[in-house]
Amino acid sequence: MTALDIINKGKVAVRNSGSLYPIYQNLFKEAFGFEPECPTCGSANGHRHWSQFESFAYGADPKILILKTEKMSNTKTFEVKQKSKIFSYLMEKGGRQIIVRQYGDVMTEAFAQAYLKTAEADAEVFAKRKSEFNVLPVDYRKKADKVVGAKDAESAYPAKLADKKAYAASLGYPEADYKSITSKADMDAYLDAAGMQADAAAKADQDAATEEDLSDAAKTDEPVEGADDLS
Repeated sequence: MTALDIINKGKVAVRNSGSLYPIYQNLFKEAFGFEPECPTCGSANGHRHWSQFESFAYGADPKILILKTEKMSNTKTFEVKQKSKIFSYLMEKGGRQIIVRQYGDVMTEAFAQAYLKTAEADAEVFAKRKSEFNVLPVDYRKKADKVVGAKDAESAYPAKLADKKAYAASLGYPEADYKSITSKADMDAYLDAAGMQADAAAKADQDAATEEDLSDAAKTDEPVEGADDLS
């Protein structure tokens, strides 16, 4: 069976098949050098791996696809404390309540934003979720700045200019974009702007993953693992 044969079966059918799923895993590993994550379990990585496999099935070079993924993974503006923990939040979709889950080590920018946003109505839950981050997503650092003022705003990023640039490098931002910056304020502004761009790209990716997973599940009347219907 070829990669295209697997793609034509659909991700839900493949995931729920005891014979097709191992074939998918083996073909993916042969092409990309590692095993894919579950394509229907609510993971943005799982969705991305399936999309990469589909591109590969139609002739794309796996090496180029891997480089593109690595670049996207370096656009996070946040850091969670427990990377092995499964985080979850409730999302309303089509009048139904869905549980969306991700592990901390593969959490996307869009998931982190939604994880905090869905708790804003409950101060206690919101405070608890904020405490689970070493570094909050950039939008929530800005919200905190507006509330607590400039003094606390200074702690959103490392204090020294060199450390701010090292932080930018750790997020995968191009050095050419910030190498000539000479003030801490300008560097903070750059990090904010870069973070917003990263968030927009990650949100689009997460929305696409959720839409496709729920759409595939609806077509087959099968539940989506990691996105539970609570209706």
